[in-house]
Amino acid sequence: MLAGRKLLLADDSITIQKVVDLTFADEGVSVLCVSNGREAIETLEEFLPDVVLADVFMPEVNGYEVCEYIKHQDKFKHIPVMLLVGSFEPFDEEEARRVGANDTLTKPFQSIRRLIEKVGLLSSNRPPEEQIPTAELPHAAPEPPGAAWRTRRPRSHSGCRRRRRR
Repeated sequence: MLAGRKLLLADDSITIQKVVDLTFADEGVSVLCVSNGREAIETLEEFLPDVVLADVFMPEVNGYEVCEYIKHQDKFKHIPVMLLVGSFEPFDEEEARRVGANDTLTKPFQSIRRLIEKVGLLSSNRPPEEQIPTAELPHAAPEPPGAAWRTRRPRSHSGCRRRRRR
């Protein structure tokens, strides 16, 4: 269901970046992690994610602003956005609706399965960039999940693929 999809995570927590990267690597999802909303916006054109997860409290540009930017750009407005909020942080539901958020999720994640399900539902309306049925995969020595993706681009110490600075 998720194999071949691309997820952009904008969160300044290295722990959340690691959890999301490890979780979705097992699902065949390419994850790109950025630490603030400005980087998320700058990365959209190049990465073209199938779904965006954005923390509502980040440095420079917050998750609400990332969502609003995405939903006001014709070329990106079809991309679903899930806002992430800490369990002890204030969350403005009205603002989330105003900026067009498709869903929200509280962190720390109570259920990894629920995270996968929510992302799957959000991205299910978009065809994957490349979908190869499992039965047709070559029978070469198995690589760790996400290994091919990790070798193509540099990653931070958290394991998430990182955007190169210009």
